[in-house]
Amino acid sequence: MLLYFFLVLFQSTNFNPTKEVIMSLRKKLLDTFLLPEPFGRWKATDALDADFICPRAFGRNTYSDKAVGRVAIMRKCLETDIETFETLKSERFDAGSPNTRLALLCHNLATTLDKPIIGQWEVMHELYCSFPEWYKIHEKDLFTIWPPDEGYLATRGLLLKAEAIAKEYGWKTPIVVAHPEHIQRCFFLAREIFQAI
Repeated sequence: MLLYFFLVLFQSTNFNPTKEVIMSLRKKLLDTFLLPEPFGRWKATDALDADFICPRAFGRNTYSDKAVGRVAIMRKCLETDIETFETLKSERFDAGSPNTRLALLCHNLATTLDKPIIGQWEVMHELYCSFPEWYKIHEKDLFTIWPPDEGYLATRGLLLKAEAIAKEYGWKTPIVVAHPEHIQRCFFLAREIFQAI
C-alpha cells in the first residue's frame, strides 16, 4: 500500500525519479516491512564472523528448468568443475546477467574477507569465467552445487546442500548472496536451515 502511494505520488507530480531512487525506496520498504523482525531486535552479525559465502542463482539461463539435468550429467562425465565450466563456455552457455553480478559480488567478498564459497553452479560458472586465474588458485575453497539429474534445484534444496558441505568443514554461518527479488526468501530459509543466523 505504501509503495503504491509513493508510485502514485511520483506519477502525479513533475518529480521524475531515477531507477536508482525507486529501487532504493523499494529496498527500504521491503527491508522495513517484509523482513522477519524489527531492526531493534536483530542480533548484530559482522560479515567477519561468517564462515563462508553462499550465493543463490537467479533468473533465466540457457537451459530451461526441464533441460538443466543435462548440466548435471555433463558434470558427472567430466573430471572437474573447471572442465565443466570450460565445456559450458565452449557451448556459449549464458548464465544471465543477474548471476554475473552475483559472481562479481562474491569475488569481491571472497577476496576482501578471505572466505570460501559454496554456491549454485550458474554463479560459480560466472565466477570462473570472470576470474579464471583467481578461481584456479582458490579452487580448494570453492564448492559448486550442481543441479539434480531431473527437476529444478529450489532455494531450500540449495541451502540444504550448502549446509551439508559446510558441516563437513565445521562452518555454521553463511553470508547469503542473492538477487534483491530473492533475498527475503533466502533469508527466511537460511535462518531456518543455518541455526547460527
